[in-house]
Order: sequence, then structure tokens, then C-alpha cells
Amino acid sequence: MPALAQDHAAHSSYAGFETREIKTLSDADLDDLRRSAGWGLALSAELNSVPGPAYLLEFKDQIGLGADQVSAIGVIFAAMQSEA
Repeated sequence: MPALAQDHAAHSSYAGFETREIKTLSDADLDDLRRSAGWGLALSAELNSVPGPAYLLEFKDQIGLGADQVSAIGVIFAAMQSEA
């Protein structure tokens, strides 16, 4: 049985993950976390029509945000960054 398990591990789509610093996180994930980046979690929010504050600020002119809205979103974004 051990030989079968080793053969499976060599062909697994997770092969090599055991050598990672944190096994469940890729190098890109770790880099994103260290930079306080979105870590790819924005995708699920955007797919549900809830863009994050970074995207709202990036596209503020295209979506017509007013100065008060930009300021309020900036406060939210700054709080997210400090928590991250």
C-alpha cells in the first residue's frame, strides 16, 4: 500500500505543495498577503456585484463617484489596509 500512496502523491495535482512555506498558500498568495493586496478574494465579491473599495477608487471617474463618496470609500479602504 505505501508504494501506491507514493505513486499517487507523485501524480497528484497537489504534488510539491508539501515543500511550501505554508503548504496551502502559493508564493503568489504569500506575496499578496505581505503587500496587503486583495489576495484574489475580490473575484467572488465582483462576481456577486459587490466591487471592493480599491476598484471603486480606481474607477471613480468612470463610474461618476462624487468627492464625498470617494472620501467615504477612502476611509473604508484605509481601514481594510490597516487591518490587513
